[in-house]
Amino acid sequence: MKKDKVRAEMVEMSDEQLSVFFDVPNLTEDDADYTVFERAYRGLNINFFPRFLKIAADRGLDFNAKNAKGETIYDVVKQHKASAEYAEALAKYY
Repeated sequence: MKKDKVRAEMVEMSDEQLSVFFDVPNLTEDDADYTVFERAYRGLNINFFPRFLKIAADRGLDFNAKNAKGETIYDVVKQHKASAEYAEALAKYY
């Protein structure tokens, strides 16, 4: 980043803002709930991810939903070395 640029970071996200991840159509062969989790994992900062997971659990999403390869989001996240905090947040639901 250039020295004259300031990094913009979101200080807080409302539940309403987090809910946009639930309203995304599934255009893949993955289970619909898997797609929701994957998009949230790829799109959310770790500061917001645990709260998203709680909302997902409250809404009854299936944490065992699988992608086309038969993997859960937890299986996928565990493979990413830089995602230990995400895996830790997900582990509470397995």
